[in-house]
Amino acid sequence: MKRAVKITALILAFILPFATFFVMDAMGNEVYDQTYYVALQKQYDRLRAVNEEKVVLVGCSNVAFGIDSQLFEQHFGKPLVNVGLYGAFGSKAMLDLSKANLNRGDTVVIALEYEPMAYSLSYGAESMWKAVDGRWNMFFDLGFDNAESLAGTYFDYVATKFQYAKDDFVFEAEGVYSNDAVNEYGEIYNDRNLRPYNVMALGYQAQDLIYQYDRIGQNFIDYINDYVSYCAMRGVTVYFSFSPFNQMAMEKGGIEREDLLQFASDLVQNLDCQVISNPLDYVYDYLYFYDTNFHLNDVGVQLRTIQLVRDLQLAQGQLPSAFVPDVQAPERQQLSLDDLIARHEMDVNLETTPLDMFVLEQDELTGFYSIVGVTDQAKQLQEIVVPVIDLEQGIYITKIAENAFWGCNNLQVLTIPAGITEIQRGAFNGCSNLIAIRMLEKTGRYNIPQERGIGSTRNDEGMLLGSHVDCKIYLVNATWADYVLDSMYGWPSYGDDVVEGDYQR
Repeated sequence: MKRAVKITALILAFILPFATFFVMDAMGNEVYDQTYYVALQKQYDRLRAVNEEKVVLVGCSNVAFGIDSQLFEQHFGKPLVNVGLYGAFGSKAMLDLSKANLNRGDTVVIALEYEPMAYSLSYGAESMWKAVDGRWNMFFDLGFDNAESLAGTYFDYVATKFQYAKDDFVFEAEGVYSNDAVNEYGEIYNDRNLRPYNVMALGYQAQDLIYQYDRIGQNFIDYINDYVSYCAMRGVTVYFSFSPFNQMAMEKGGIEREDLLQFASDLVQNLDCQVISNPLDYVYDYLYFYDTNFHLNDVGVQLRTIQLVRDLQLAQGQLPSAFVPDVQAPERQQLSLDDLIARHEMDVNLETTPLDMFVLEQDELTGFYSIVGVTDQAKQLQEIVVPVIDLEQGIYITKIAENAFWGCNNLQVLTIPAGITEIQRGAFNGCSNLIAIRMLEKTGRYNIPQERGIGSTRNDEGMLLGSHVDCKIYLVNATWADYVLDSMYGWPSYGDDVVEGDYQR
């Protein structure tokens, strides 16, 4: 009897916490309903619903931002199912989820962004919970080898979500990073004028780009090949293609066309599936992109879609489509200083640290300037307000380069006004007493964290490298959700370091 009571007590001790959190999870189910995260549910539902021979396109956000499924189906003649939404989920999560309804005769096309995370086994369990958001059937299709990562983050996810629900807080996402912007295919609507032109301030996004095979871990290649083997046993053919790539980002990153061709050649030698595409066919002018180096606008989506149709047709021995999209790239626009000020709602009367305390370098391609260093006088300051605009000299600063503030050991508070669109990894390296980074934001449509490119995640310390161990990022006139939830790229990994409100001295 005592043994039975003890066993019952142990079972209850194990089950009750999970049951409690399960109820809390259910109580807060509306918290993320409007966000881009749960758009993955639309992709999953379509994957489970389409039982005829289909093409499954697997990747990260280039899938949602880079394909027109209706156009694809019109010219290829088979249903297309997208499984890819957000790089923070990880490629592995998308590949695992794609197995939910693969049947004999299906075709899988893998297309990954040129990012280190995309070509790794990185798994974003915290982000995945926001996407699953109560859909336990999705949880079970994510693969048991991911269960440990998911379980390890579940309690924190539910506790945070329950607190939001308790406070009646719901993320009110708008624009392309919202559930409403995603159609039934799980991709950005291509007929609502949501992303009609390139809104990248400098035409490209600074980030760590992967285009060399030796930067890919063998464990990731092995995983892809295991996936190919799994599909082959079920009569499913797997092909490998490429993500769209911003030509300006290539040029700024010192990447040659030959580098991409060599990358593709190395993949051909090491993957157990056919590489059906030439990566150069997916390199487009910056005017075809939306807000990252891999997100196409409405015009670019049509070009990429038809290119993928042709590649698949050739791989399957068909004549390639002769259809040519009737599209025209948006006109190149040279933004004046007045345009840039209006674009970011910049405060031209902001009292900034004198410009002559900074070492500047002009970009030959854009004409904009970067802060690459500071003077000895600046190194003595405890507080610096970064300058952006000098109307008299016609100088517009957009970038803070790596090690730009090296030697500023006295610096404690740094203010970054609107208009700075790139902060490189290690920009504040050597600022060992830097305790507060103040982000000045206004309310303009274009002044969003997507234009605060940081190029690296918190996992490798990123832009906080070399600063004080307790350094925080303070958002002045912006919300935590703007950066950590709605921005999607880079910033979410800094969630614990982002503080809503101003720094209290």
